[in-house]
Amino acid sequence: MRIVVVGSGVAGLSSAHYLSKQGHDVVVIDNVSASLLSPWNVMVKENIGELMLKAGKLNDPTKVALYEKHFPWVFEFFQEFDIETRSSNIGIVPKGDFPGREVLQRIKSRINATLVQDTIHTIYFNGKGLSGVEGKEHYEGDAFVLAIGGLGNLYQYSTYKLPPYAFHAALFSLGLEYDFLPFNMFHPFLIVDERLPRALISGEILTRLRFVDKEGKEFLSPEIAHALRTNNHHHLFHKMIKEFYRASQQGPIYAEVVQPLDDLKEKEFGWIVKKITMEKFQIHPAFHYSLGGIKGDPYGRTNFNNVFVVGEASTGLHGINRIGGTAVAEGIIFGRLLAEHFSLKERPAPGRPHKLEKIQSHHQQFFWENLGIEIKEKEIPFGGDLRRFAEEIYRENRHYRRE
Repeated sequence: MRIVVVGSGVAGLSSAHYLSKQGHDVVVIDNVSASLLSPWNVMVKENIGELMLKAGKLNDPTKVALYEKHFPWVFEFFQEFDIETRSSNIGIVPKGDFPGREVLQRIKSRINATLVQDTIHTIYFNGKGLSGVEGKEHYEGDAFVLAIGGLGNLYQYSTYKLPPYAFHAALFSLGLEYDFLPFNMFHPFLIVDERLPRALISGEILTRLRFVDKEGKEFLSPEIAHALRTNNHHHLFHKMIKEFYRASQQGPIYAEVVQPLDDLKEKEFGWIVKKITMEKFQIHPAFHYSLGGIKGDPYGRTNFNNVFVVGEASTGLHGINRIGGTAVAEGIIFGRLLAEHFSLKERPAPGRPHKLEKIQSHHQQFFWENLGIEIKEKEIPFGGDLRRFAEEIYRENRHYRRE
């Protein structure tokens, strides 16, 4: 059977790899990957299932149980592709200064699937399922796997960049079921300084910094400032992100280096640390991870025939709070589960092409200012599919954000 995998991050490549091992003809559209800039951290904890259920109030217990049961598959995957790892502050991480880029390239060079570089701008739909996508070429298949990542490209400030097309909004408009759309994770520490790569900082480096406005004045409360200096801030994350956000609304904010960085033990973002030679650099809070998304069962099946979802595009794990270090493992585990339980329903006939809208900068600005860290009551100024998508996020958020 011919299967088209849309997305080439860890979830897409895991699905493609195991589907091809099942004997399917797999095509991967290689233009969507939030995994590229990831450090590929994998949290290793004996009680990981318990931690996930505790952290995420909306977790699917079945998915959590499968994640915990099949966690050894992560190590098998790494061994299969000769990915060497080292210890990190939460578990393991692939060796190298650019682990995401290096690991993805290694997998792509060995995977038994056809990889094509393309940007999708049209999907075919008939009310029951997708029958094709269109970019420079037409890609028709017996089934589709959506590994398209989260909602990061909808926001003005995002820790990763995806193609500027509203794929999620189009799928939502066409009737694909979504769940928990308001529950997204934001991060305080995106580097936006033009002298440095656009990337996140986290871990021990935060203990060597203080955070100031353009006048050089610290803006954090004593509680948050102390928690960062002692690397004990995760339990205050929601309060912390709001303090950074509110400061950024007043003007540029900066991380000021107050202790040397060259002796850091945790090299999770070592390639960034090597480039930080200035006394301070500009940062900004940003969208980081989608906790909600396309609704799928534990084997990736959606409410559309022969359309599957995996990775950050899906929902069911992490609930309203992501445990750092589970995203890569989730993509590997559920990509393999999808392949091992793959089955087709009756093939739908091709439907009418549906063109994807391009995301404009004013859309991204609106999402950031009105549907981001602090929800504001304003009219949703979008038309068409993006308006309906934004209105649904807004409607769900009004209740959650006021609890």
